[in-house]
Amino acid sequence: VVSIFDENGNFISNSGNKMGGGPHDYYTFMGFSYNHILNGIDILTPYHLINYDLNFNFINKTNLPAWPKTSEKKLSQFFASSYAVNENESIILPATASENPFRIIIYNTEEERIVKEMDYSDDIVAGINAQITNLYPLNDSLICFSPQALSYVHYIIHKKTLSLEKTFKIDFGKQNIKPSDLNKYETDKEKNDYLFLESEAPLPLRTFFNNEYIVSTIKIKNEYYTYLNLRKTNTVYLFNNRGKHKTPVFDCLNNNILYAAIQPYELKDYVDLSLLDEKSKKIIENTGDDDNPVIVKYYLK
Repeated sequence: VVSIFDENGNFISNSGNKMGGGPHDYYTFMGFSYNHILNGIDILTPYHLINYDLNFNFINKTNLPAWPKTSEKKLSQFFASSYAVNENESIILPATASENPFRIIIYNTEEERIVKEMDYSDDIVAGINAQITNLYPLNDSLICFSPQALSYVHYIIHKKTLSLEKTFKIDFGKQNIKPSDLNKYETDKEKNDYLFLESEAPLPLRTFFNNEYIVSTIKIKNEYYTYLNLRKTNTVYLFNNRGKHKTPVFDCLNNNILYAAIQPYELKDYVDLSLLDEKSKKIIENTGDDDNPVIVKYYLK
């Protein structure tokens, strides 16, 4: 069930009454996103892209290109995320369990046809998927894209030309993991076990960026760090996610604000009460350990 809250945490609506077998319902979803064109929510199912408004009133349903040309018995691809480019076109990203997952597909939702595919598999090191947000606006003409896999390279998509451009690389030099480093492992599980449990190389797991900042959660050995790059000066900071002033794993970057969803019992580890206004202090004081997660903002100055 997808739930919507306002910026003060007040409940607006949820999709509970849309779970079912009706023509406007869904049994399960592969992903969901905010549709800024329709001011609503997009739900991706194995077969459809369904548009709802913010009260989960049905708007439209589009068939997805899920069936392979050679067979009508087995799905060849699922889609994990979408982003509305304009009224008739959306970006859809195959899930990592799909065939050829490392593609960006431009899909005409009105005509139900693929307009363009852009492959970025050459920059993929491994299929680890810790990237919670792949597509988000940079400005009116550019979309940020961070791959849903282990990759040091990140991109922008030009809305007018629907083209993909490499914009930066998080570079640890000789410490960068290469695909050839994983050749001795046969399965994805073996590769992931090595990367998470054995490798001492810096491992970027979740990255967000805009014109001012690059922010990434980095795993080094058994510890996690927040990597912050001030792009105008190329000044880099690395914050240990342990200790007195540790930072959480962030979920989103918007202008100069980082957002994280923190469990109530973790607040004391991540929030310095002396920095908060009275309203924020009261929220924390009235939050119990068993309450819902708290959305915390970190301001980059």
